[in-house]
Amino acid sequence: MNTYLSSVRLSDKAFEGLVEYFSKVDEPTIIMMYGDHQPSWDDETKELLAQHPAWEDESLQTLSQYYVPYIVWANYDIEEHNYLLGWNEKVSSSEKLHLNSLSTNYVGTYLMSQAGVELSEYDKYLLNLHEEVPAITAIGVWDKDGNYYGDAASSPFSERLKNQEMIQYNLIFDDKNKLNECFLP
Repeated sequence: MNTYLSSVRLSDKAFEGLVEYFSKVDEPTIIMMYGDHQPSWDDETKELLAQHPAWEDESLQTLSQYYVPYIVWANYDIEEHNYLLGWNEKVSSSEKLHLNSLSTNYVGTYLMSQAGVELSEYDKYLLNLHEEVPAITAIGVWDKDGNYYGDAASSPFSERLKNQEMIQYNLIFDDKNKLNECFLP
């Protein structure tokens, strides 16, 4: 854990230096920093973490492995959002796990939207999908009301998510039949 926390401190200082530099630059700049996974812990650290109240709920233990905080900074005014890349908190009024509204599959589109970059049809499609299904992960999907579906195929969004997979496949792998006009502004 000490190694991890020391690395976080070094990353934080490097991010501070980057922000200080770009705060003096005239060219409009947006910086986003996030991690792509949680750290792997040794057994002693896992035992220590298990004492946290969130670990009493097995679903929270699993979800905590997928939670990824992020920060967006700009040297000009942009719209502020309070998104998290992963689960956030248990909502007491409904006792449903609440997932804030951004998963990593939307990050690029979100950032381009914030920057005022012209979006492709694909990016517009993602923004539209984000409104209904704000979080898509390896362990399930959440809808805009915080409802969790462990199996995306049995969710009310299964058809849209299946279409999303096909579009992603076309973008990433299907060089022969790629629909370039959909992915370019």
